[in-house]
Amino acid sequence: MFDLRNQGSSGGTFSTMGLREVEDVKAAFATLIVQPDVDPDRIIIFGQSMGGSTAIMAMAQLPQARALIVETAYTSVIDVTNDGVQAVIGRPFIFGDVILGMTNLLTGDNIYAVRPIDVIASIAPRPILIMHGTSDTTIPVSHAVALYEKAQSPKSLWLVEGGVHGNLYQIAQGEYQQHVLDFLNNIPDNQ
Repeated sequence: MFDLRNQGSSGGTFSTMGLREVEDVKAAFATLIVQPDVDPDRIIIFGQSMGGSTAIMAMAQLPQARALIVETAYTSVIDVTNDGVQAVIGRPFIFGDVILGMTNLLTGDNIYAVRPIDVIASIAPRPILIMHGTSDTTIPVSHAVALYEKAQSPKSLWLVEGGVHGNLYQIAQGEYQQHVLDFLNNIPDNQ
């Protein structure tokens, strides 16, 4: 396990919502596959929230990774920003574009390019498990549904009734463990 830049114990002064963080995942993967006690053919990528969206984009660039598990991932930065603005002011408004425009200026990057929804289908035929809470107000459950619909088989979607952002394991521990174990146990040997 590791922290993306500017998250947890990692250094950094700003996040790019997955754009540069994809490189963090790829670097961690490159480090992991050369460890003598790691079977490089049995690596699963897991991410939550921004880490989930980053994991989707990284997985599309890491054909050696075997499967993907994401929790509370978003479809794109513009979608989740617009959803957040709408939740605060009660209606859609142009603030999402203003926020991302300012972020682009501050980072020198094109944050609009963070669109896991555009690459999730390319992960197939490697399996994907998407998990999300039905009461998540940070990243609405509609993001999980859209990602699931866009993904190709094999894919699984588990919606936790009443789950909010970051608490799926806490409120459904036994079911959470069972869904993840069932997913892992059903990954084909030839994947």
